[in-house]
Order: sequence, then structure tokens, then C-alpha cells
Amino acid sequence: MFFSEKIKNIKPADKVLEIGPGGTPHVRADVFLEKKYETEAAWNSQRGLTPRLVTSKKVVYYDGGKFPFQDKEFDYIICSHVIEHVENVEFFVSELFRVASKGYIEYPTILYEYVYNFYVHLNFIKFKNDRLYYLKKEDTALRTVPSCSEVISSLIEDGVLKKRRKFAACYV
Repeated sequence: MFFSEKIKNIKPADKVLEIGPGGTPHVRADVFLEKKYETEAAWNSQRGLTPRLVTSKKVVYYDGGKFPFQDKEFDYIICSHVIEHVENVEFFVSELFRVASKGYIEYPTILYEYVYNFYVHLNFIKFKNDRLYYLKKEDTALRTVPSCSEVISSLIEDGVLKKRRKFAACYV
């Protein structure tokens, strides 16, 4: 979560689901939803080299399809830097609305995507005029642009650069 201070409308009694919390979940989350990955390397690449989640709260794992929750089981959903990773954005958003009536979605800006072009990000996301738009990155010329993210990640892993947690983002 990059901008947790933007979340201001969770009520004290709300039951909160956080999807893909990485290693830094929001303090108000009651339950976490994590996608299962076949390998530790795949899971690490999706987390962006953030630390593993350490929590005493309930963590539910799923296959990336239908969320394993009842309709309107939650009052609020937090979804920070996940939607750009999902293969079927329309289905994913329908699941968000199925299990809760309100929430917060955070994602990288399109400019950020053009600068870093992380290969694990599948979609450009934009919220404008009360509508959420998406475009598959594979349907754009960006697929032909060399990625600097692999070089940056390599330098971070080698200890040459320190990872910073300050990125541009759009808010819903």
C-alpha cells in the first residue's frame, strides 16, 4: 500500500477485506485475499520484492477466479496495486462489487507504466468521470519497448540500489 492515508471512509464496525496486501497490509484489514502461485519465484515477482505478509489475521488463498466469499460479506475492500496484474479486469471488478459495496483501488499511472514497464503488469488502468477504464498492455506499442524495470530490479537485488516506496498512483 503506497497511499494508505487516502483511505478515510472505513467505519469502525466495517468488516474489511484487503486483496493482495504484500508485506505491508492496511491496519484496518480484517481478512486478506492472496492468489496462489505455483512457485515462490512467481509469487515474489508479483509482490514486487516486498516482504512476505506476517499476520495473525485470516489469510484466504484462491486461484484467481471467483473470490471465495459470500455476496456482500464485507463492508469495504482495499485493493492496492493488484488490478494491473489481473488477466480478466471485468470479472475481477465484478467480484469486488459482489463481495462488498464500497472500497479503494490504487494502481500505477499510465506514465509510470511507460517509464518502468513491469512485465507482471498486464493492464493500463485509468479512472475518469466516475468510470474505471482499462487497456491490455499487450494491445499497445509498449510491448515493443525495452523494460528498464528488469535492470532496476537486478540492481536492487544486487544491493546496488535501495528500493524506494514512493511511486505515482491514481486513486478511486
